[in-house]
Amino acid sequence: MAEVPEVEAALYLTRRSGVAAGAAGMPAHVTLLYPFTDSDQLPAGRIHELTDVVASLPAFEVEFAETAWFENLDRAVLWLKPAPSEPFVAITEALEREFPEHPAYAGRFDSVIPHLTVATGDNRAGLVQLERDVQRHLPIAARIQAAQLYEHRPEGWCLRDTFPLREFGRCS
Repeated sequence: MAEVPEVEAALYLTRRSGVAAGAAGMPAHVTLLYPFTDSDQLPAGRIHELTDVVASLPAFEVEFAETAWFENLDRAVLWLKPAPSEPFVAITEALEREFPEHPAYAGRFDSVIPHLTVATGDNRAGLVQLERDVQRHLPIAARIQAAQLYEHRPEGWCLRDTFPLREFGRCS
């Protein structure tokens, strides 16, 4: 995943109440590869491969200026569109090439749609009101400098490791 602290700061209470993972400690983020393996099942060599893949790709600027919806699932999902979205797709595709045993979203979808989930639920009317509240905070500019590996534990989501992207002007 790619954490987006700027969105977390602006929408902290919204995400904590509107997203189960947010309530369990998962910060605002754009998912890169999910599901992934538990870190205790990931050999050290694979961690080095993960580091190398992420470090081969550049850090980038992104803006979240627009909300959108996924509604063909079992519930409505309100999310923020990242612009540009292509760097997120590039990271996901690179990770899928390196870890083909872990296709994005378990291969359920034909394409990757980078998004930052704001809230989910069955009450569309309540989510529409929430959307209006969220839109007052937009646009939110951010710089994506790393990918993070989180794992779910009984106490909630815990950061396992951070993998820096290549900084502008630095060779990999």
